[in-house]
Amino acid sequence: MIKHINGVNSIEELEEQINAAEENSTVYLDEDLFFDLRQEKRILVGTRTILAIISIRKHDLIFDGQGHRITFLCPSERANDIALFHICQESLGTEIRNLCLNYIYEGANSSRRAIAIRNNAYGVKIMHCKLTMESKTQVNFTVIQNDRSVETVFDREGDNFVVEGNDIRIRCNPSEYEFKTSCYGIYNDLPNSMSITGNYIYIMANGVGTEQESIGVYNNGRYVRIVNNNIKANGYHMEGTGTKHPYVVGVHNEGEYMLFNSNNCIAEWAGKAVGVLNKGSYCTYTGNKIIATHAICAVSIENRADLCNYSGNLVTSTGRNPRLVYNEADNVSYTSNILKSFFYIPDCQSGCGMMFIKSSECSVSGNQIFGVKNCGIFISNSEILNRDNMVEEQTGDWDFLAFADENDEQIVSALDERKIHSIEEEQL
Repeated sequence: MIKHINGVNSIEELEEQINAAEENSTVYLDEDLFFDLRQEKRILVGTRTILAIISIRKHDLIFDGQGHRITFLCPSERANDIALFHICQESLGTEIRNLCLNYIYEGANSSRRAIAIRNNAYGVKIMHCKLTMESKTQVNFTVIQNDRSVETVFDREGDNFVVEGNDIRIRCNPSEYEFKTSCYGIYNDLPNSMSITGNYIYIMANGVGTEQESIGVYNNGRYVRIVNNNIKANGYHMEGTGTKHPYVVGVHNEGEYMLFNSNNCIAEWAGKAVGVLNKGSYCTYTGNKIIATHAICAVSIENRADLCNYSGNLVTSTGRNPRLVYNEADNVSYTSNILKSFFYIPDCQSGCGMMFIKSSECSVSGNQIFGVKNCGIFISNSEILNRDNMVEEQTGDWDFLAFADENDEQIVSALDERKIHSIEEEQL
């Protein structure tokens, strides 16, 4: 069955028309809409109260925006978190597609969170949408959040969630800072078997230190597939010369059995930038471009989980203290990766291709390492199988070894992260 929506005068009317459609229907939005969020409508979502602006409660419903835009203006600070669209647990098989959604926050600095789309149902799809959130003051943003309260391997709410072909953006640029805040493009909390494919994700969030975070994708569900996305997390600090700037991560994974393939993953313009932060075991990273750039401290791959595999990735950096790979885990394989630092070596404070700290039984073979200032492969209290790796030699008035361990005091000193400092400190 097909239903068209037009002539809508209120949020309540839009919600009523969507949920009035029969199940297995396609609902088309025929007009642009603008809503001023001045009145609250509270419902209980999980264990806390969230302002659900529009709740979808029908299963197997397709809501097609046909490219039309829904704009939500929030003119003042909210008393609680809000979700613009909430897909309720009973809404199995719901699909939102071809929708432009824009949220504008104009209130004072806030510790509350605004979520564009929150899902609690099984088998939901978000496809070919343009989703934007923006603010000039402090606030927590999440564009797409998928979550549930129980961890289980059985099919439950939030599982089999598909996010495909979307344009996902956040721009949060405050002038003053009071709170610890975070901005996420996609946030998956516990559900399994999620698919994130072919999306453009650009998260820009400013800050004055690690208490302000900009993260492209966060996941702690099992069996998640992240394939062929362009993911960029940005901290607004283009020069990358200072430490008092946001903590920026392209992808932060804590889920087991994740497949991460053919992505362009960037963390940039930050105090500390991490391209990929992995804390989930049994994960594979294959054929990606992973970069941490324009940051005083830049870690392209930071792995802290056992039994993972990194193969055929292009791993780069233009940070002033690049660590192309940092590993603190056991039984991890790094094979046939190309690692390169592009920053002018004399201007780097330090640089290392691959660092293994308290790691055992790691296999490191067939990798190519270029442009690092101090060391190609460094191990400390670690045992690795080092085979057929190529390291570009460096010459200059700095210490360099292709391979070093904790007994090479000059390299240990050069790579001591306590020496990392802002460029402004050098000029004093």
